[in-house]
Formats: sequence, C-alpha cells, structure tokens
Amino acid sequence: MSDRARTEADIASIALDHIGEDPISSLDDGSARAVTCRIHFGSVRDDVLREHWWNFAKAWVRPSQDPVPSEGPLKNRFPLPADCVAVRFVKDLGADEWELESSYRPGSSEIEAQVLVCNSAEPLVCYTRRVTNVSLWDAEFCTAFALKLAAKIAAPLARSFSLASQLDARGDVKVGGAQRRNAREKAGSTISRDVSWIRARFVRGWGR
Repeated sequence: MSDRARTEADIASIALDHIGEDPISSLDDGSARAVTCRIHFGSVRDDVLREHWWNFAKAWVRPSQDPVPSEGPLKNRFPLPADCVAVRFVKDLGADEWELESSYRPGSSEIEAQVLVCNSAEPLVCYTRRVTNVSLWDAEFCTAFALKLAAKIAAPLARSFSLASQLDARGDVKVGGAQRRNAREKAGSTISRDVSWIRARFVRGWGR
C-alpha cells in the first residue's frame, strides 16, 4: 500500500482486497461491494479516529458559550464543532473539571450536539476532528482503517465471521502500535530533557 490513499475508493479497495474481493472505482459505482463499503465507511473512520490521538486529526478550538447554563455543578456550556469526534483534553482543566453532554437547548428546540460543560469562561479544547479527505490520512491510520473496514464488510460480502474477527484483531494491533510509538516518542523527549537537567544539577553539585 502507498503511504497515503488518494480517494475513498482507493482505501475501500484495500479493505476489499483483505477479504479477497475485487476493487471498486467509486463508492457510488452501484456494486454490492461499493454499497457495503459506503454503508460502513464513515462510522469505521470515526471509530478509528477515536481509538488513538492521531496527529493529523488534532485540532484546537475555543468554543463560544451557550447562554443557557447547565443544571449540574458545571455551569458553562460550550457546543463543540460538528467535526469533533472526541475531546482529548481541556487546557489547564483536570479530568474532573469538565464533562460532555450529548445535546443542548439553545431556546425551545432540542438540537443534537456535543457540548462541553465546565466552570471556565473561555476553555481551550484539544480535540480529534473528523478528517474526511483521505489524502490527509497518515499511513498508519490508512492501514488500521483498511483492516477495520475489512472486518465490517467480511461478514456481508465474504460470509465469514471468523475472517471478520481476525481482521478486527489485526486492526487493533495496528492502532496499538501507533499508540506505543507515540508514547515512546513523547517519553524519549521527556527523558532527554530530564537527564540534561539532572546532569546539570550533578555537575554543579560536584563542583561545590
């Protein structure tokens, strides 16, 4: 597989290849393969985005406050962007200082939305955004996504639940590998800074 898929059909065809099916030219070509891939494409994409803090999908927002307060202990309500699939953290707030609600009422009508609730007046939110342009997906995400999509379509197209389970497990391994690499990169930079600081303290102490 190339580093990046160019179209949705490209990556759907990779998933189809995992289950021994022919590629497609478009998700709208009318074939059973294309229809099945199209049905699951968006939900699988969002699921894989939620599973890991993919750098290509990282975004920041300082959302506008809703005038209607929350009835709970966290009063301020902030509707999040429509492309938000998961909140990673809120800058300077602990995990118990913010929550998510599934909808908000900006008047008399109920509107489905993800809403951040907290007591901060201007929260800065780091979130995972929905990236629909597959040419922006990184290679690891493409690999994991293709396996997860293949797992979804294996039963209806290949009539194999065992293959679906195997592909799903392989997708989990790919996501886990991305998480471990990310953790090592962060740990490496942290250790480097800490070691330098400790070394400087040791040298200064030795010279006293």
